[in-house]
Amino acid sequence: ALMTQLHRVLANEAAPPALLTAICPGLCRTYMATGRGTFMSNVLWAASFFVGDSAAGGADTPVWLCCELPADEIPKFHGKFAKARAVQDY
Repeated sequence: ALMTQLHRVLANEAAPPALLTAICPGLCRTYMATGRGTFMSNVLWAASFFVGDSAAGGADTPVWLCCELPADEIPKFHGKFAKARAVQDY
């Protein structure tokens, strides 16, 4: 909740063409999410094959926003929450 509010405050202070966007990569098969050896990390590891994505898939939206987002779409994403190349509700 604190990071969400901080993101909103910083987005209000940053003027375009700056892009300040909160991003969720979703469930990814990475060591950070699944490599702890606990029961829950094993459950997340198994679930990531059904509903998750690879690390490259999780990096898709941040890389797209940074490098490939058309300039006319920056206001659409500025100060918003993005997931899977789309604006989502918080």
